[in-house]
Amino acid sequence: MDVGRVKGGVGVVPARPKGPGEGDPAPATGRLRGFAAFLFRRVAPLVLALGFPLIATACETPVGSTDLATLVQQDSTYLTPDTREPFTGRVYRRFPDKPDQNQLVGALKDGVWEGELTVYHASGRIRYQGELHRGAPCGVWVENREDGPPGSLYQELKQEIESMGVYDPCPDG
Repeated sequence: MDVGRVKGGVGVVPARPKGPGEGDPAPATGRLRGFAAFLFRRVAPLVLALGFPLIATACETPVGSTDLATLVQQDSTYLTPDTREPFTGRVYRRFPDKPDQNQLVGALKDGVWEGELTVYHASGRIRYQGELHRGAPCGVWVENREDGPPGSLYQELKQEIESMGVYDPCPDG
């Protein structure tokens, strides 16, 4: 029974049977459909949320961040130039021919990549974006091989979903 309106207030009326196309969608069948449904339900909103502020963030210098070019790289560890201690903090790198535009924005912890990393195309569009833990990718990653966006929103979403990588979940903390 559903609660419905009747003369004089709220009352209980029998629920109307659901017709074709109403109510809960039919469960996805097959492994591919289930995975595609998961992507559209869980990941597509994330992609849309990340996709819209692309150009603005590609040009901004993250507050309190350090130019990666000022650090010393020893093997795969980044060190402060004066103390030669592993660096911890936000970093960025600019395009050589576009000194006002970010090529990379991320964070290092004890000299190793940790947290969100975003790498941009020269157009300002995101090339790669995801999280790292102790230098290894984890969670959901997006890769845009093409420098420019596709012609339609549908094509862009399709390309975003086709170019996703799903790694083991990132550890908490």
